Amino acid sequence: MGGRFVSLSPNLYPFISKNFKEELYMFVKAIEEVAGYTKAIHLLQRVWGANRIVPGSATLFFVNSDGWALTCAHVAKNFIDGTAIADRFEAFKTERADIPGDRNQK
Repeated sequence: MGGRFVSLSPNLYPFISKNFKEELYMFVKAIEEVAGYTKAIHLLQRVWGANRIVPGSATLFFVNSDGWALTCAHVAKNFIDGTAIADRFEAFKTERADIPGDRNQK
């Protein structure tokens, strides 16, 4: 296990099971094992009409060698909504560029 444990307050000793090191090692091993299949997702969302950005994070689990991944529905909805918003914005920019300008327009 090689120094993976933090020191604990002596006040906690009565509450720690006799197999604490083995139990903690089980969790350390599990986290190390799934680390290759779990990826963090960091999100930044702008709120319409506000000058703030809302940060967020989520987790994605790869379930097979084809790249299929599993996450929560509300996380997937962010990707779907984000794609739709980006598509609408691109359409808006294209439509705006097609509007003929006059000499008073900058």
